[in-house]
Amino acid sequence: MANRPLKSNLPADLPDNWTNGNIVAPEGSSVGLTTQHGYNYLMQQVNAAQTAANTINAAFDGLAASNQLPAQNKLVYTLGYSKSGTTHALTGLSGVSGTVSCVFTATAAYAAGDTFTVDGTAYTIQLSNGEEAEDNLFVAGASVPVVVDTAGKKVNFKAAGGQKLPAGTMAIVQVFTENGTFVVPKTGKYKVTVIGKGGDAVRRNNANSFPYAVSGAGAGGVAISILTFQKNESYPVTVSTALSSFGSLLSATCGQNSFPEYPVNVPGLGGTASGGNVYSVSGQSGSTTISSSASGIDSGGLGGAYTSADSKQSPFLSTQPQDTFTATKKSASNYYELAHSDNPKRTSPFMAYGLGGTGESRLIYEDVVVQGTSTYGNSGAVIIEMVLE
Repeated sequence: MANRPLKSNLPADLPDNWTNGNIVAPEGSSVGLTTQHGYNYLMQQVNAAQTAANTINAAFDGLAASNQLPAQNKLVYTLGYSKSGTTHALTGLSGVSGTVSCVFTATAAYAAGDTFTVDGTAYTIQLSNGEEAEDNLFVAGASVPVVVDTAGKKVNFKAAGGQKLPAGTMAIVQVFTENGTFVVPKTGKYKVTVIGKGGDAVRRNNANSFPYAVSGAGAGGVAISILTFQKNESYPVTVSTALSSFGSLLSATCGQNSFPEYPVNVPGLGGTASGGNVYSVSGQSGSTTISSSASGIDSGGLGGAYTSADSKQSPFLSTQPQDTFTATKKSASNYYELAHSDNPKRTSPFMAYGLGGTGESRLIYEDVVVQGTSTYGNSGAVIIEMVLE
């Protein structure tokens, strides 16, 4: 503890009980009052107070300025910084112990997995929210505040970043098109979309072994939920030719194949769904074949797709069927060629799931039978997105 500039306290006994008729005199006792009522005593105490003020003022000449304080007494330490490879090196805490507040100016960005040293000793890093540090925890040129625990050998950072995108924005975390396990990377709210595989439009021959037009297959069912997960929770994911599911929470069956056994030609039904707390819907069924006797062309049925209401719930659902078949007469000879044309929207990575296969078409020209190729249904999927809040 520092020494007091004044060794003893000044008396605080000047009278405040004067009344009308009291006589002021050099000595209070000469007019029947106390010593403290005397004019001389009053002046003595005024001089003592002024002397004390001068003594206190002079005492500041012996105090250290803030930049002269010993290192251990600083409130915030300014650290040196450098980076070599994946190691960020901080310096400036030699001789300091305990938990201290610091700041450094970064000349390089942090990348996930980088390490730290403080005055040559390895330290671990920790975020205040307990999450793992990710890329750009800080960037080059940033002034970075940290709390350094010299005993625990830890550099503590505040949880990084503010909201950069509007609340409710969906960020794709993982897309499954085969069986797997989803491990929650971060505690928060997630949107899970489960889509069943589209059915296949399978080619069949009639009783005379001639190919003929085939109906379309059904689209897979769709279930969508908003769910809250905790970090490191895990959920089994199934994406098969029969079912897509997310644990026991959501499931969607695949669209049915078309059934073109001669003479019956039945379109495939759409798959069903269950468990969605936002949306659950069956996929559309495939359509039947369309016959045109005038041209001798039987068009294959279209595969099932999704409605505009479905597509508003998820960008992964297309209102467009897979494709259609067309017949083109070759100019140099008397025959036609059948070809199918892909619908661009159904091949988009955001609209590629669950569509039913389009059926084969048939063309008869001068007793020659030509056929197009039936298509398989599009893959099912389980899509996990994080909902930014």
